[in-house]
Amino acid sequence: MIKIESRGKYMVVVTSKQMIKMFDISRRTYKQLGVTRKFEIKNGETIGEIKDVALNADGKKLAILCDQVPFPSIRIPDSKFYVYDVDMDKFLEHKVSPNRVPIEAFWDQADPRLLAIETEYAMTEDQNTLNDATMSNASPTKNLNERTVEEINEDFGNFKKEDQFTGKTCETYFVTTDYGIKRQDSVKFDQTEETLLGIQVPFFYYMGRKVNERGDDDDDDDQPVAKQDASDCNMLIIRKPMKDFVGLENVEEAIRKAIMNFSHYLTVGNMDEAYNSVRNIKNQTVW
Repeated sequence: MIKIESRGKYMVVVTSKQMIKMFDISRRTYKQLGVTRKFEIKNGETIGEIKDVALNADGKKLAILCDQVPFPSIRIPDSKFYVYDVDMDKFLEHKVSPNRVPIEAFWDQADPRLLAIETEYAMTEDQNTLNDATMSNASPTKNLNERTVEEINEDFGNFKKEDQFTGKTCETYFVTTDYGIKRQDSVKFDQTEETLLGIQVPFFYYMGRKVNERGDDDDDDDQPVAKQDASDCNMLIIRKPMKDFVGLENVEEAIRKAIMNFSHYLTVGNMDEAYNSVRNIKNQTVW
């Protein structure tokens, strides 16, 4: 199956043979960017079967979601997502949070660094192995006095993992050639949110459901910006501010870029550049 994704003047084509081609389509004649690349590691081993792609704003990064196909009739969602860096001609990879698999990828509409991955809960093979190892290493003959503090804390940690969040999440990452893939944040879906539609700083956009009218004031920050007119439809689009922009949704573009640069450098651990990004902001609302 062939997949085509376009963003502005850029387009990517993925063939049924897992070949990736990227084009500049701003002219009458398409111009290929970089080389044709197969979705495989250097030794020729196939990484997986591509199921979804997303192109960033400057056409230099391609997010890839794939399935592992050990047999023709078996498809296993990969718990990693991949990014093809056109300039470096290499694939970057990153595993999402434990017991989660990526289901959709979205780049910010303007910032080519910011990537959002929608994930859903899934008991992964690694977690099953961990649970089996925990059970096999348990010592039922030990009484409380014989157990160490570390063993007791580990047991409490395992109980806590059983109660982990099983809904959808949105994980955000900064992706750059210099620093690779760095996780910025993870946001849990609310009960009314069905799926992520996209991101554009400073907002996330979700497809959601209208809650039943109960007459109570709604205290959350969700801002429905559109809904269908049909009386029998309760679906709507929900706009929510990103964590760094709560209360700063309407700041100037220059300040918005400075906050994003601050968040980026903070995420990658460059404190000097993080400070330099915001030291000249005079807006009292930010501080």
